[in-house]
Amino acid sequence: MSTPHFPGWYPDPDQPGRERLWDGHAWTHHLRKAAESSATVAPRTIALAIGSGVLGLLLIVGLVAAGSDRDPTEAALPAPASSASIQPTSAPATPTPKLAKVPALKGLSLTKAKRRLRSAGLEVGDVDRRPSSKRKGTVLNQGVDKGTELELGSDVPLVVAAPLPRVPSVIGKSKASAVRNLKNAGFKVKKTTQTRTTGQDGVVLSQSPLGGTRAKPESVVRIVISNVQRSPDTSGSSNCTPGYSPCLPPASDYDCRGGSGNGPKYAGPVRVTGSDPYDLDRDGDGKACEWS
Repeated sequence: MSTPHFPGWYPDPDQPGRERLWDGHAWTHHLRKAAESSATVAPRTIALAIGSGVLGLLLIVGLVAAGSDRDPTEAALPAPASSASIQPTSAPATPTPKLAKVPALKGLSLTKAKRRLRSAGLEVGDVDRRPSSKRKGTVLNQGVDKGTELELGSDVPLVVAAPLPRVPSVIGKSKASAVRNLKNAGFKVKKTTQTRTTGQDGVVLSQSPLGGTRAKPESVVRIVISNVQRSPDTSGSSNCTPGYSPCLPPASDYDCRGGSGNGPKYAGPVRVTGSDPYDLDRDGDGKACEWS
């Protein structure tokens, strides 16, 4: 029997009236009754590739002339599989996230900014409060620019206005205490001195801005500090303590009458004309015990 070039059914030389199947490599044991007409019907093949290009199974279907009968001993061949029914499985598509545009929030109150974000499908993120002259809670800046597209539910951080700090009142305090208090409150300090002949030396006589005023952090507060230059006492009286008018007889200590001091001596309203050994002029204005 000659070797065919293509797979298919061919006349079996050993069994007249029979055809044998050639699978492309070798003769198989499959036999069938030859068609009644003498013409041999051209074979048709269907190949299914399985794996990485390896021919796993080759099915061959022969065309049979209309009305021909099959031999009962003929081996039944499975129906060819359709190549269209075998398709590669594709991975499920990743859903496209829904996006929302960030609205303009600068200048709004924090409450209105929250409502606007939620209407757009977004949320308020971290809120940073910074001292500002703007109304408390006003949005000064937004962490994501307006018009930016974010996934629904994303956070937008905000910077909002907080009240400016108040300037501490330091009039009457010592220079060291005043400077410390002002710097601890976040202000810079500029000092000048004023020469006086009465009052307490080294205390703050005035300040600008005044205590209680709101001012920007790191702004300058100017304070004026007393520099007392005592005048010589010309009273000539040994029965009076120098520096006071009216006369205060010498004593171990004086306190203002009606105050909380423990004496032993007490003074009423008195003008400080020189030194102040009893420290009665606490505010340095030259008048002592004026509240008595």
